[in-house]
Amino acid sequence: MLGADLVAKILKAEGVDFMGVIPFNTLEEAGAKAGIRPLIFRQERVGVNLADGYSRITNGQKTGVFAMQAGPGAENAFAGVATAYADSVPILLLPASNPRSRHGVHPTFRPSDTYNTVTKWSSSVSTVSDISAMLRRAFTQLRTGRPGPVLLELPSDILRAELSEDIPTNYAVVNKTRSSGDLQDIKLAAKMLLGAQRPIIQAGQGVLYASGTASEKLQTLAELTGVPVMTSMAGKSTFPETHPLSLGTRSSTTTDMVVHFLDKSDLVFGIGTSFTRIHHGMDKFDDKTLVQITNCSDDLNKDYDVDHAILGDAELVLEELILEIRELLGSNSDAQKFDFINEINEVREAWLKEWSPLLKSGETPINPYRVIHELAKNTNPRQTIVTHDSGSPRDQIIPFYKAVNPNGFIAWGKSTQLGYSLGLAMGARMAEPSKLC
Repeated sequence: MLGADLVAKILKAEGVDFMGVIPFNTLEEAGAKAGIRPLIFRQERVGVNLADGYSRITNGQKTGVFAMQAGPGAENAFAGVATAYADSVPILLLPASNPRSRHGVHPTFRPSDTYNTVTKWSSSVSTVSDISAMLRRAFTQLRTGRPGPVLLELPSDILRAELSEDIPTNYAVVNKTRSSGDLQDIKLAAKMLLGAQRPIIQAGQGVLYASGTASEKLQTLAELTGVPVMTSMAGKSTFPETHPLSLGTRSSTTTDMVVHFLDKSDLVFGIGTSFTRIHHGMDKFDDKTLVQITNCSDDLNKDYDVDHAILGDAELVLEELILEIRELLGSNSDAQKFDFINEINEVREAWLKEWSPLLKSGETPINPYRVIHELAKNTNPRQTIVTHDSGSPRDQIIPFYKAVNPNGFIAWGKSTQLGYSLGLAMGARMAEPSKLC
């Protein structure tokens, strides 16, 4: 057995279905023999983008993998990895590198060093006997805490080395590990939410990655409390935008409902969100009471002075939070359900009336807002996955396209590289082959 065969065996055990490649780094042939479908690309960045879209749509339950050639292949993938890092997407990168005897010799390229700033974890296999241990560490990083790209450099001499009989080839699959928040923190958060005058919820993509039911629990919380919900850009689709309590998505462009309710709010209740200082209203957060639920301690007090935080998985925290809210509403306390639906409707109707001439415009050439309107009207959103490209296409579609189910829309843009949408759409279709992407 070669080193590449052991890597492929472990990838197969971890449920890897396919591996994006541009030959030749030795691993693609070993993967094919192990039953892992090789996808050959003409350009590395697009291959990484496909792995990105695949991981997003499966909520990280399946891992998008891309293997690069030593040298130029590993170099060319950088832009795709940087965007996945900015949007916290769990993909596995397996670049080959020159034999270990060439490491440190100019101009040998070391991916594990160069990619360190755009990955959650970046390392290299130093000996053949370390293959199993290093892949175990890589998959642990993919399945715990905040998601992100994980890179494991595979020197070409290790991939092609024969394994001696004393090197173990057994491997235990890595399970996802989650933790709930501190119960006292959850109790205080519930009191703060119900005790505010005009609270709003900001739902981030942490709700998507938590599990398939976290979005349902978010909807239960909103309906139980009557608190309006806006999503972060990456969190678009966590909450149905046809729901009476939906304000839409807070991005660089947004809805009048977000503007109106964010301006008047006294508390922003963040769920599965990093509270990064970006997009519309980012400076308004300085004047709000902030409650943050996140699974990553690095998010806490990163850009804002957070008034109260819960460190834990979004779904598990939501479960406990809903129980506490129900208890407070059912007790003899002064806690009551909020009633903002009529106000939301009034703002929404006025906003759509203002934009209706563009959304239904008959001008030639066709107005981009008319394209968005017709797309929404002529497709089934539950059977469609929509994304955008950077710049104007993103700014035009995000406020007006209504996502109704988790992952019905892929929104991105903390790093805004042109052409990213092509790979995302292909990866989405691989994850959901029955849907229009």
